[in-house]
Amino acid sequence: MANPITSQFQNRALHFILDWDDTLTYKDTLDFLVKIAKDGSPNPRRISADWERLKREYSEDYEKTLKEKTPNGLPKNIIEERRLLKALEVVEKRSIQRVSDSGIFKGLGNYALLEGATKSMDSRERSWENKVMMRTGWNVFIAYVHQRIRDKQHVELDHVDILSTNWSQAFIFTCLTSASPRPELAAQYSFMTQLSTPYGLSRDWDLQILVNDEKSQYFEDCSLKPYMTIYANELELRAGGYTGKVCDEKYPKIVSSADKLAYLHKLRRISPYSIKPIPIVYVGDGWNDLECLLAADLGICIRNPEDKMTSSMKKLADSFKRLGIKCPHIKDFKNVDEWGVVWASNFNEITDWLKVIECSKGNSSFDMA
Repeated sequence: MANPITSQFQNRALHFILDWDDTLTYKDTLDFLVKIAKDGSPNPRRISADWERLKREYSEDYEKTLKEKTPNGLPKNIIEERRLLKALEVVEKRSIQRVSDSGIFKGLGNYALLEGATKSMDSRERSWENKVMMRTGWNVFIAYVHQRIRDKQHVELDHVDILSTNWSQAFIFTCLTSASPRPELAAQYSFMTQLSTPYGLSRDWDLQILVNDEKSQYFEDCSLKPYMTIYANELELRAGGYTGKVCDEKYPKIVSSADKLAYLHKLRRISPYSIKPIPIVYVGDGWNDLECLLAADLGICIRNPEDKMTSSMKKLADSFKRLGIKCPHIKDFKNVDEWGVVWASNFNEITDWLKVIECSKGNSSFDMA
C-alpha cells in the first residue's frame, strides 16, 4: 500500500520554491556580488576593507542580539523558535542599512554587474574560491521538471520559484543563465532592457521571469508557459548606475524567515482542476528557511557533508534536534513526522525522489513501503 506522503504528491503538479545561497549554490554569493563592485571601483582597497568591516559588525551584532534574546537558552518549541527568528530580523535590517551607508555599490553600472556575474560562473576558472558553483544535479533537476511540464501540457503544470534574501535578482538571473547547458546572450540582453528604469527590478516583484519567450534557453517548445520566477531584493538603480542603497525603502524586503514565509503563502497556487492548493516542495539550507520548510507540504534541507556544513546549516540541524522534528534522508521520506521534512545533499537526490513518486513500482533505491 502506498505511503500517505507518497500519495500526496503522486500524479500531481508540484510547486518548487528554492532558496538560492548555499542551496542552489555551494556557498553564499554575496562575496561575489561585492567583488563585482570592487572590480569596477577606482578604489578597490576601500571596498575590501569596508566589506570586511561590515561582515565583522554583522557577526558581532548577531551574536549580541541572539544572547540578549535567549537569556534562558534556545527555545524548545516551535512558537518560541519563531519568535526568536522574528526578533533576529532587526539584525538583518541593521546590516542592510550599514551596507547602504557604506556605499560599496555606489556607481556600479548595471551592465558591469551582469558581466561580473557572468564571469563569476566561468567554467574555465578552476578555483572554487573564485567562481560561483551550482549544486550538483541542478541542471538534471531543471531538465526533469521541464520534461514533466512537456508531458502534461494539458493538465496542471509544475512551477519553480526562487525565493532569496540575496541583494540582487539581476545577479541571480545572470548566474542561472550562465549555468545553463545552453546559455544564450539573447536571453541576457532581453533581461538587461528591464534594468533601464529606476530601482531595477524592485519596482515589480512579478517582473523577473527567467523562462519567458522564444529566447528561453531551457525550452525548445516555445508554446510552454513560463515556469520559473525569481523573488529577491535588488540594488537601487538610477540613471548612470546603482546608488549604493540595498533594497529601496519604498518596496518590500526579503530579509528574514518571516519575510520568506509570507512570500511562500503569497506564492501558493491553486489547481484549476482540483480547486485545491498545488503541493509546495520547499528547498533550503539555513535557519532562516525553517518556517518555510515547516509550512511546505514537503521541506527539503540541503546539507553538505558533516565536516563541511555551513554555520547556517548547523543552526538549522540544531533547531530540528531541539524542537524534536524528524529529518530523515530523502530516500527515507516515508519516515517523516507530521512536519514533513527531509534532507538531501544535492539535486540529483531530489530528482530521484521525483521519479519515485511518479511510479511506485519503478526501479529505485527508495523504499516505497
